[in-house]
Amino acid sequence: MNKCYFLLTEAPIITEPPENQIIALSDSDSNQSVTFHCETRGKPLPEIVWLHDTNTRRIELENNEKYSIRTQTHRTGSGDYFVGSWLTIQTVNAFDSGAIVCRIMADDDDLPTDLQTVESTAELAVIGTYKYTCQNGEHIYS
Repeated sequence: MNKCYFLLTEAPIITEPPENQIIALSDSDSNQSVTFHCETRGKPLPEIVWLHDTNTRRIELENNEKYSIRTQTHRTGSGDYFVGSWLTIQTVNAFDSGAIVCRIMADDDDLPTDLQTVESTAELAVIGTYKYTCQNGEHIYS
């Protein structure tokens, strides 16, 4: 008996966007971290990429000592994929302020190009008193 299969694609959508966060720092509390969460659905499996967008540049974030990215995938009986991703920024400082972008990408030639990528943005505001150490060892407060 022959079986027929329909390969249906579904453009990725963000089902749970990241939320704005405010971090208040003090000189005695310099090891704070902050976590953003983003969730998507699509078919085929969408990929989540995190970006940091400041006034001067946009960079793709990768797992390292500063950024921890964790992703979890779930497939439903209908073949839809749900992907959740968590971005944790360690030792938050003023330079981390700016837009945190959750970019969802689906690599599918059956989807129009403009539907293959969607983004959602959350703002990270870091406020308070913090200390920078310059190259000459001098402390600057702001």
